[in-house]
Amino acid sequence: MLSDICAASIHGGNQDGSLAAYSANMQQQLAQLMTLPQMLNPDTVHADNKQPSIICDNVVKLIKSHRFKDNSGIGQLAKQIKVGQVTQCFELLNDDNFCDINWYQPKQTTAQTVANEILTSLITQLLPIYQQYTQAVQQGDIQKAFSYLHQQQVLCAQKSGYWGVTQLNALIDLFKNEDFVRQFSVAKNYLINLVLKSLSIHHQKAKKSIELNSFLTEIEILFWKGLYKLAYKKIQQAKKIAQKYDMTHYLLLINYWDRRIENYMTTKMLNETVVKDTQKFLSEYNQQLEMSIMIKQMEKISRSTIKRTLGTSAPVKNIFNQDLMKLKENDIINFHAKLDYCFVKGTGYAFLGNKEKEFYYKKRAFELLEENPHQIKENPTRYASAINNMILYYYFQGLIDKIPPYLEKLDQVELKFNHTKISFINAKHNLNLRFYMYHKETTKVEDLLLEMESWYNANMTYKSTVVKMISEYNISLAYFYLNKTKNCLKWCNSCFKLFDMKVKKNRHDLAVSVVLLQLLLYFDLKHFDLALKNIDLVISIATKNKYGRSEISIFKLLRKMIVSKNIHDYPQKINEIIKAQDAGVINMDKDILLLWIKKNKHLHFKT
Repeated sequence: MLSDICAASIHGGNQDGSLAAYSANMQQQLAQLMTLPQMLNPDTVHADNKQPSIICDNVVKLIKSHRFKDNSGIGQLAKQIKVGQVTQCFELLNDDNFCDINWYQPKQTTAQTVANEILTSLITQLLPIYQQYTQAVQQGDIQKAFSYLHQQQVLCAQKSGYWGVTQLNALIDLFKNEDFVRQFSVAKNYLINLVLKSLSIHHQKAKKSIELNSFLTEIEILFWKGLYKLAYKKIQQAKKIAQKYDMTHYLLLINYWDRRIENYMTTKMLNETVVKDTQKFLSEYNQQLEMSIMIKQMEKISRSTIKRTLGTSAPVKNIFNQDLMKLKENDIINFHAKLDYCFVKGTGYAFLGNKEKEFYYKKRAFELLEENPHQIKENPTRYASAINNMILYYYFQGLIDKIPPYLEKLDQVELKFNHTKISFINAKHNLNLRFYMYHKETTKVEDLLLEMESWYNANMTYKSTVVKMISEYNISLAYFYLNKTKNCLKWCNSCFKLFDMKVKKNRHDLAVSVVLLQLLLYFDLKHFDLALKNIDLVISIATKNKYGRSEISIFKLLRKMIVSKNIHDYPQKINEIIKAQDAGVINMDKDILLLWIKKNKHLHFKT
C-alpha cells in the first residue's frame, strides 16, 4: 500500500490521458503512430504561450499497478488517495469486505511510541501463523509450511526509522522467550534439510552425476568405517555407471578409492590395472578439458553474431589450428570430447562459409547423440542444441521444408530443469514462428505470438540477455509481418536497449536487424529524420564489426533512399544484391528486407 501511496504523490500529467502534455512534434508523431481519429493542430498547441518542459517528451505515465489488482482493498485505497477523496479512504479502511487493508487507531501519542504500538500489534497478529508454521515443519508437511511462511511476510517501507526493518526486528525480540520463537531457527534448518533430502532423491533419478556423487560419499564413509568389502562393492557399481556414460572425471575419483581400498582387501587386486586405467582416464579427461575450452572460445565468438563477418574468420582459424582440432574424429575416444569436437567444427565452418563441412559436422553431432540414447537421457540439453543447429542450418540455407521433422524431435525432448526448459521453449517458439511466416500461415503466427508474449513476460527474469534479445527480436519481426506498427516499434525499442552500445559487439547481428526494422517503418511513415539516424547507427555497428561488401552496399542503398525521400528502384537493387549472395553471407536477417519488399505496394517485381 505504501508504494502505491508514494506513486500517488508523484502522480501528475493530464487525468484524461490526452497528448497535450507533449511537445507539438511529438504529438504529431504519436497521433500518426497510434492512428488517432483526429490529428492535432500544432498551431493550437500551447496557445497560452506557456512553453512545455524540456523533458516533457521523455515522461511516461504509468497507469496500471502490477502489485495489486484494481478491485483489491489496496488498489481501491490507492485510487481514492490519488484523487484526494479522504472520506472514501476512511470508508474503505473500515470496510470489513477487504481483508488486505486495516485501520488501526493507536493509543500512544509520540511518533516512536505510536510506531512501537502498531508494529507490536502487527507482530501479535502474526504469532498464530508462526505457530502453525512450526507445527507443519515438525510434522514434515513441506507444502503447508511454505504456505504459512508465505502468509507472514512483512514489507517495510524503509530499512531504518520508526517503521523500518531494524525497528521491527528489535520488537520481535520482545517475544524471544516464547517456545515457538526459540525453536524457530531449529525448525527452519530442519525444513531446509528436509527439502534438500527430497530434492536429492528426486534428482538422483534425473542425473547420473548426482547419483555418482552419492556413491562417492557412501564409498568414503564405508572406507573410514572399515567396511572395505561394502565399499568395494559400491566402487564397482559406480564404475559401471561412469564407464557407460563416459564420465572420466568420476572414473578418476572412483579409481582413487579403488587404489586406497586395495591394501585392506583379502582378495588380491591387480594394482597395475588400476594404474593403467587411471592413465587412460587422465588422457581422456585432458582431451575433454581442452575441447571444453575450445567450446567456450567458440561461444565467445557466437555471442557477437551467429553469422559470418570478416571479424569472425581469424579467431575461428586460431581454434582450428589447435593440435586437438587437427585430429580425425576416430582419434578421439571419449564420447563427450568427440561430441564437442563436432559442435566446434560445425559452428566454425559456418563462420568460415564452408556449407558442406558445416552440414557434415552438425549432422554428425546429431547422429552421435541418436546413436547413444542413454546420453540423450542424461543430457537432453546437448540433444536439443544439436537439433537446434540442424534447424538453423536448413533455415539459413533456405531449405525450410526440411525443418518439420526436426521441430517434431525438438517437441519430444524431455528437459529436466527449469532453466534449460526456458531456453529451449524460447528456441521452439522462434523456430516455429519463422516456419509459419515462411508458409504465410497468418492465423498460426497470431496464435503463437500471443503464446510467446505470455511466456516471455512470465519467465523473463530467468533469461540471459542474449536469449531476451532473440525472443524480443522475433516478436518484433512477427508484428512487422502482421503490419502492427505500434507493437513492432515497442518490441524493437525493448530489444535494442539490451544491446551494449559501448562496445557495439554483443549480438550485433540482432541489433542491426532490429534497427533495420525500425528504419523501414519510419521510412514508410515518412519520418525520414528518424530513419536517417537509424541507418547511420546500422552503418557504425557494421563498420565496427567488419561486415562484408554486400551488407555495406545494402546499407548505403538504404541511406540513399532515405536521403532522397523517395523509394525509386532502390528495393529492386537491394533484392538483386540479396539474391546474388550465398545464404550464409548476409550478416543480418534478410527476411526483414524481403518482407518489406513484398508488402510494399509500389513494387512490381519478383523476389
